[in-house]
Amino acid sequence: MEKILNRLKLKSKLLLAFGVLVFLPMFFICIYNYYETRDVMLEREYERLDTEMSQGIAALEEKINDYNTVLNLVYVDRTTHMYLCQDYTNQGYEKMYLYLDEYFQNIMLVQTDIKRICNYSTNRTLPQDGYYFYTKDDLPETTYRKAVERSGAVDFLGIRVDQSEKYYVFGRVMNYYSDGNVCNIMTIQIDSEKFSGFLGETSEDSCTLLLDEEGKIIASTEESHLNHSFYKIAGKTSKDVENQHIDMLINNETWLCTAKKADNGMMLVKMVKFDKIFKNMKSTLNRMLLMLGIVVVLVIAAIYYFVGKFTEKIQRVRYMAKQMGAGKFEYKLPDLGKDEIGEIADIFNQLNDEIQKLIYENYEKQLKIKDSYLNLMQEQINPHFLYNALSVISSLAMRGRDLKTVESIQHLANFYRISLNKGKQILTVEDELELLKNYMKIQNIRFGDRIVIDYQCEERVKTYHTIKLILQPLVENSIHHGMKEEEILHIVVRIYQKQSCVMMEVEDDGKGIHEERIRMLQNELRDSKEGFGLINVGIRIKLHYGESYGIQIASGNSYGTKVTVCIPIE
Repeated sequence: MEKILNRLKLKSKLLLAFGVLVFLPMFFICIYNYYETRDVMLEREYERLDTEMSQGIAALEEKINDYNTVLNLVYVDRTTHMYLCQDYTNQGYEKMYLYLDEYFQNIMLVQTDIKRICNYSTNRTLPQDGYYFYTKDDLPETTYRKAVERSGAVDFLGIRVDQSEKYYVFGRVMNYYSDGNVCNIMTIQIDSEKFSGFLGETSEDSCTLLLDEEGKIIASTEESHLNHSFYKIAGKTSKDVENQHIDMLINNETWLCTAKKADNGMMLVKMVKFDKIFKNMKSTLNRMLLMLGIVVVLVIAAIYYFVGKFTEKIQRVRYMAKQMGAGKFEYKLPDLGKDEIGEIADIFNQLNDEIQKLIYENYEKQLKIKDSYLNLMQEQINPHFLYNALSVISSLAMRGRDLKTVESIQHLANFYRISLNKGKQILTVEDELELLKNYMKIQNIRFGDRIVIDYQCEERVKTYHTIKLILQPLVENSIHHGMKEEEILHIVVRIYQKQSCVMMEVEDDGKGIHEERIRMLQNELRDSKEGFGLINVGIRIKLHYGESYGIQIASGNSYGTKVTVCIPIE
């Protein structure tokens, strides 16, 4: 394989790499995403159906409970039972009719779903008005037996069609009060539209069915399903369907089906066509494959075009490399663009300029170091003199027993003893911190309790080395610019290791610095302009450690200042 690849031209290698590494993975990703998305959408569709099923069952059971409540109220009404069982052979039934008519009308006003209330009775003396009162013979025998067998429980008794109006009939036997051989079956007729409202809207791709206990379709969003056996249509049994997610083939179409049984024995069935679920997904897959094909054609054309351009650029860069190898730096490449080849060309072109620039920067740096060294040597004259003079003053003050003067001078002497460091610029972090502490002892004698300083130094960094006099100018700057009248200035000095650097932070809660002044200081630190205090520290850090290290200032008007120094570990 390696030999074959070595023989191929760059153009052929790119085409092969594109086919193996891009086209084939993208193709399989499209197929994989299709089936993964199919499973996710199928799962979500099941979840949606389950949610709708729970809502539908809840709505159905709520309606059934309302109907149960109505029939149970009538069932326990003793007056109603007395009128229904009374013998009217030798007496009128006007009082009975007035009472029951008012009673039933009040029920229908409260329960607007109920259109009629009817009683089927074996009491032949009751008036047969064809509205409220019927004989037992007017009720189908199967319905009559079903009501009697339920022994008083409210049940669905069938569908009644009256003058093109369809009603769902619920009823029960009125056997609460025993009264000889008289049997009354009280029924309520429910408006079909109001009863089946919980089924939802009609759709060509989905369907909701309501089955009775035998599996007969008694309500559906599709009228053609009514009065048919659902189990015969689906080729399933009740156990196969109830509380299951199944696929069914009906009229050569695959349906996704889920079903749940209500407390009264009715079963709610939700069905949706597979084609509806995956229609948009198949269209999306076809568009993805079409786009993939277009991309393949465009990429192949682009490979042929750009490989030719790359080859030309490479030849130019090869020639430049030979010139550089021969020590001829005057040759420069033309602009070859901004890609990798163009960047290499720019690097070659900038080489001569970079060499001259490095020579100039090195010369300038050496001058700065020399100048800094001369200044440092000059500055050492006064400290030596001051150190010796302070020793004499300290002796004189001791004789006069001026203890604060003695203490101040002693701290100052310690400060300069560490600062001199035998003329060396480098000292340990611990000595640098001790130098600062001596300086602060003098300031505390001067300002008393108006300055509170907290030292936070990791033990491991104390042995590392640093150039001297970094912390003292930063703290002096905080005292000089940060102190407020009659307020305590809090200063925190933190020294810790962060990766390969030693971080020194001096943070105060003083006056802060305006944004404009912050920008000016940052510019001065970046440009290494001459100056004192922070600028002097910044210049010395850059001269000693390089441009990657220095000082950062964070502050705001009235909320304090934080100065951070970053130097490498030595």
